[in-house]
Amino acid sequence: MPGHDGISSVTEILAPWADFSHIDPAVLAHAAERGTKLHDYVAAHLLGEWIPRVEAEVVPYFDSFKRWADMVEDVVSVEREYVCDCFGYLGHVDAVLRLKGDSGLTLIDWKSPILESKTWPLQIAGGYWHLVEKHSVPPLPVELQRCGAIQCRKDGKVARMREYTGNVPNATRAFLGAASVHNYVKAA
Repeated sequence: MPGHDGISSVTEILAPWADFSHIDPAVLAHAAERGTKLHDYVAAHLLGEWIPRVEAEVVPYFDSFKRWADMVEDVVSVEREYVCDCFGYLGHVDAVLRLKGDSGLTLIDWKSPILESKTWPLQIAGGYWHLVEKHSVPPLPVELQRCGAIQCRKDGKVARMREYTGNVPNATRAFLGAASVHNYVKAA
């Protein structure tokens, strides 16, 4: 589905390389619903909002996130939409944070799958990095330093960070190329 004003999202652009055909559609839908709930709880927690009750199925994933979140020093943005007019795409970035001990900012995307997807580096170090670095209004208070996926765990243990900072130059080139092809084909 196109984003606002017909602009495609990062997820839509990467869809051809995100193969879920081996997963039962009912299982996939259930996992997506759980992921949406987890995102809502994480956002509320980072924004200091009251969370009345976390659904039982999501509790271990949320506990996993909270154990990781002890490393967060400052929250710059949560669940913010960024738009890139130059390459014609948008993205909903889960969080931009300052981690304890870091001078720069960290761009984060929350994940609950057990296995890492090959599209995560393109999504986070490519599409999202470009959006946040080039299209933040107002500009970021300090530069981005790191980026990665935080995999919240089903067993409740501390979430794992898959860092993609070293992939930024290549992932950005690859993602922007994919966005250009996507937009060319869509306009044809």
